[in-house]
Amino acid sequence: MARPAAADPAGADPGHGKLGVPEHYVALGDSYTAGPGIPNQTPESGGCRRSDHNYPHLVAAALGVSEFDDVSCGSATTAHMTSPQPLPGGLTNGPQLDALAPDVDLVTLGIGGNDIGFGEIILTCAGHSVLLPVTAPCRHHYTRHGDELGARIDATAPKVAAVLAAIRARAPAARILVVGYPVILPAAGPAAGR
Repeated sequence: MARPAAADPAGADPGHGKLGVPEHYVALGDSYTAGPGIPNQTPESGGCRRSDHNYPHLVAAALGVSEFDDVSCGSATTAHMTSPQPLPGGLTNGPQLDALAPDVDLVTLGIGGNDIGFGEIILTCAGHSVLLPVTAPCRHHYTRHGDELGARIDATAPKVAAVLAAIRARAPAARILVVGYPVILPAAGPAAGR
């Protein structure tokens, strides 16, 4: 006797298009997704500085999706998923979640670094490392009153969870992939702890 197919919680075909390949892919995120500085910058992205060789474009090409929307934007925070993002030159990137619709079957999300102050952390650590190159000045700076970075991450987690819930509400059949950030400094060795 054949077993009945498992019901998809969203009521959609879990196969995602032809032969399991997604048909409509939307990329959301900040500069790690957008790829500023990676040739070639797309003219329509304006101040968001999206590259036509960022990972979403490469994924879309590899999968051969029918429809692709990359709305990622440099300096985006979780707030810019649902609110407009002001850009240099008086431009605005609309709320990124506005790119979602019920027919979207793949979403990638890379967000949260700007919420924790990633740029400020890099500048602070670089400055301290120049002044005290053989110690762990960055670690000392961010742990002298407790785990400041851990607290920032903990405060950002509910914001990312809210974004994920909003994605699910707007694209109920989508497979949602959360993309992490690359490791910039090694866990051990001369640069560790800076």
